Amino acid sequence: VQLKGIIDRMDIHAQDSVRVIDYKSSPHSITQSKLEQGTCLQLLSYLTIAEELTHLTPAGAYYYSLKEETLEIEAVKKTGRGKKAEVSYIDPEEQILQSEKQKKQRLSGWTFTERLTELDDDEKHINHGSHKNYPDFESVKEILKEVYEFFFVNVSTGCIEVHPTEGACTFCNYKSICRYHGEMYSAKSIAQRKEDN
Repeated sequence: VQLKGIIDRMDIHAQDSVRVIDYKSSPHSITQSKLEQGTCLQLLSYLTIAEELTHLTPAGAYYYSLKEETLEIEAVKKTGRGKKAEVSYIDPEEQILQSEKQKKQRLSGWTFTERLTELDDDEKHINHGSHKNYPDFESVKEILKEVYEFFFVNVSTGCIEVHPTEGACTFCNYKSICRYHGEMYSAKSIAQRKEDN
């Protein structure tokens, strides 16, 4: 089985580390559970391939959302109650607007190195989520291997039952053939699915 893809961006620093960035039309994130369920493979697979191609240390893998975000900033401030209430206009300074915009458009993903200076020197450009430093890229590769092996075995033995998870049908090219109308499948890790079989 050959899988093809294009890495949107691959950054190399000082010829010793590599990171990948995937541009998306909407916000995306990586979670441990999504990885173990096999529903979040693209970005970390790209980093694995980048590591193999460059023989450099994986520094991080991130999504960048190209979606134009709406900024909510207070326009007025109210003090007091009833007839004594006073309303004053708040002037949103350009600096505040830029800061809020920057927060919305940070890279989202996992970092695999402690050398954050090269990746994000002022810590304003990467949203590390719950994984500021994921413990071990080798363990991520083991999970990826397990997931891909599971999918390979199932597809090669003809086990392609229709069990879509929430949102899976949105991008499916075969909806007109499948016409699935059952309940959405509750996502499980590959390890749990192996136990069920």
